[in-house]
Amino acid sequence: MVRKLAVCGVVVVVFSLLLAQEGEKEKPFLLTIIHVNDNHAHHEPDSVGDGGDSRQSAVIKQIRSNVKNHITLDAGDRFLGTLFYTKYKGLDNVPFLNQIGFQALAVGNHEFDEGDQGLANLADAIKCPVLAANLDVSKSKPLAGKIHPFTILTVAGEQIGIIGLVTADTKTGSRPSAEVTFDRDYPAVVEKYVELLTARKINKIVLLTHLGLAEDLKLAAQVSNVDVIVGGHSHTLLSKTYREAKNTYPMKVNDKDGNPVYIVQAGGGDNRYVGKLDLEFDAQGRVTRAGGDTILLSAYITPDPEIEAEVVKLAKPIEELKMKPILDRNGKPVTLEIELPAGKVREEETLLGDLFTDALRWKAKSQVALQGGGGLRDTLTRGPITVGDIYRVLPFTNNLCTYRLRGEDLRSALENGVSRINESGNGRFLQVSGLRYFYDPAQVKGQRIRSVDVQRADATWEVLDPARVYSIASDNYIRNGGDDFSILRDKAMDANEDLPPVQDIFVEYLQLKNPVDAKLEGRIRVVK
Repeated sequence: MVRKLAVCGVVVVVFSLLLAQEGEKEKPFLLTIIHVNDNHAHHEPDSVGDGGDSRQSAVIKQIRSNVKNHITLDAGDRFLGTLFYTKYKGLDNVPFLNQIGFQALAVGNHEFDEGDQGLANLADAIKCPVLAANLDVSKSKPLAGKIHPFTILTVAGEQIGIIGLVTADTKTGSRPSAEVTFDRDYPAVVEKYVELLTARKINKIVLLTHLGLAEDLKLAAQVSNVDVIVGGHSHTLLSKTYREAKNTYPMKVNDKDGNPVYIVQAGGGDNRYVGKLDLEFDAQGRVTRAGGDTILLSAYITPDPEIEAEVVKLAKPIEELKMKPILDRNGKPVTLEIELPAGKVREEETLLGDLFTDALRWKAKSQVALQGGGGLRDTLTRGPITVGDIYRVLPFTNNLCTYRLRGEDLRSALENGVSRINESGNGRFLQVSGLRYFYDPAQVKGQRIRSVDVQRADATWEVLDPARVYSIASDNYIRNGGDDFSILRDKAMDANEDLPPVQDIFVEYLQLKNPVDAKLEGRIRVVK
């Protein structure tokens, strides 16, 4: 009897152990995704003390100390935006990516602003993989072998697949070589690499994208077996907390099989937020719970001293340049009587756009000047202005370009300028001088321009003549086909690009106009 009881006891113990093992096996896997996007060389805090890499590092360290399992991702666009970029051509990002410990970086469109070699230099210098599954760089000598479609991160024994994507608009929106090709069929690219990862028994998959929120939402509904999209490019703040947020955090879209995909983005353009996405996965790799939010890098956060020291070191050579005042020919500081905001340069006439295109037209002595809004990156405030202010507004290394263009081709260029109204990536929207145009955004693309007038020498206006040839000034970026201005690349006549940098021209014009004032003139109007 005693022996029988002993046997029963052994059975009970074994059964209990099996239950415990089964319970341990079914225990959910918790993962926190720390993410940023569109840093744009904003390593220092803004004017009120928010943001910057030292506070970003402090917040990331705090998150890591509070959660067991975490990964840290960057959704691209490290290049362009401040004098750090102007000075270091993107390599200013190296110590921050390495020391903070990012584990994957998506290629952003601006990572090609220094051509293939600029991106190659960054990829060589950082410790984390650079990702873009829809990018073929195999024929690019500088980039071959340096951009990867995906990476696999292992956390607490669990494997997480990270697939990168970059907007195909990079082909015309930046400076990749002709040897670099982009695949615009994002769903097909994703399905290809999801299939590869699932064949390796990886059931937790994140897309690290630089496509913009609208594309992310569309993509999520067209794929299977993707759990999360960490996005960038559209500079969209998703949050449950902040009033300026465009939507909640995380957003949720059902994939083509009806399973949830969670989408996050942490603002962008000024390095003021870090995203923290908290996930719970079941044993099959399905997300059973998603939460978290973006976190403002408030001025009240104590900076990480090591990262702060790195920022100060990099800033030292450009401090003198940033603070150097611009003087007119009489030695007086050039002063703005009004603010020149950049906030609407991609959607309407602005004082900044008017003044800058006036400068191009003045220098070129042309009839018309054109400037894509995406090239005007920051606001000029009232009061004295410095060299640093100019390079904040005009961080690209573009030169003035002059050429001649038939009226019908000029109209086509204007159509391209309004082709992405109310869409992300609308840097092609044209600010103008010597020209006025009315457009109707409700019409189909290619038929939105309703009227175009050109200014005569006596300041009166005449209707654009399709057959007439006009003298044009712009930067060499759009003249060479950037932002899909192939019409300027293909139809421009007698082009001259051996002219000064646009920054120098703008400074010269402001010196001439000191003190500087301006008012809107109705150059661009919406017809309803």
